[in-house]
Amino acid sequence: MSLRLIEIVLSERYRKELVESLEKQKFIDIWQETIEESRIHLKILIPTEDSETVLDFLEKRFSHAEGFRIILLPVEASIPRPESEEKPKDESETATESKKNVSKFIRISREELYADIEKTVRLSWTYVVMIVFSAIVASIAAKSNAISRAEPT
Repeated sequence: MSLRLIEIVLSERYRKELVESLEKQKFIDIWQETIEESRIHLKILIPTEDSETVLDFLEKRFSHAEGFRIILLPVEASIPRPESEEKPKDESETATESKKNVSKFIRISREELYADIEKTVRLSWTYVVMIVFSAIVASIAAKSNAISRAEPT
């Protein structure tokens, strides 16, 4: 099971509301601590497929609050391992279930997707050099093609 750790920093006055609203969400575990007199730090261990729902809820509800911050981290491992909600009875059910849930396990949150896209579209020297070389190769190919068409056969 793929997991995410959501860390939230928020004003102490929202603690009760935050904890009560998170009880309605799906999560594996939750920890909280006071980091300053007026701020709290919550950590929520959650299945990846549920992270987007929780992130959207938290952003919608608390983004106006001063000092609000959400940090989303992928979890490499967690011990003890979280147990699956349902256990299929035989192999044919397992195969059917895995086919139905493939997109559910692959899905990442919108924020992770935006971060990945942002990383890949940044302008770098490698990208510029590759574009220049591609233009040179395309120009040579076009020139060769024009010359071969002009020569009689």
